[in-house]
Amino acid sequence: MEPRQLPFRRQASGISTPVHAILAANDAITPAAAAREALIPITHLDIFEVPQTHFELFVDHLQETIDVTTRWFTTDFQ
Repeated sequence: MEPRQLPFRRQASGISTPVHAILAANDAITPAAAAREALIPITHLDIFEVPQTHFELFVDHLQETIDVTTRWFTTDFQ
C-alpha cells in the first residue's frame, strides 16, 4: 500500500498528544517509510528507528528500545 493510501494519515492530523514511534528500517510488516509518511501530520512526534527488521527490533535492540522509550516518557513526554 502506498503511503498516500494509508487511511491513518488522514486520521493522524487529529492527534494532539505526543507520539513516540519506534520503527525498523527494513520492516516488511510495517514499512518504516510508509509509517513515517503516515505520521507526518502529528505535531509532537518523536521517531526512533533501528536499521533492522520488525522482529530484530525486539531481540537485537530491546534494551536500546526500552532506554529510548523510558527517556521519552520521563523527559520528552511532559
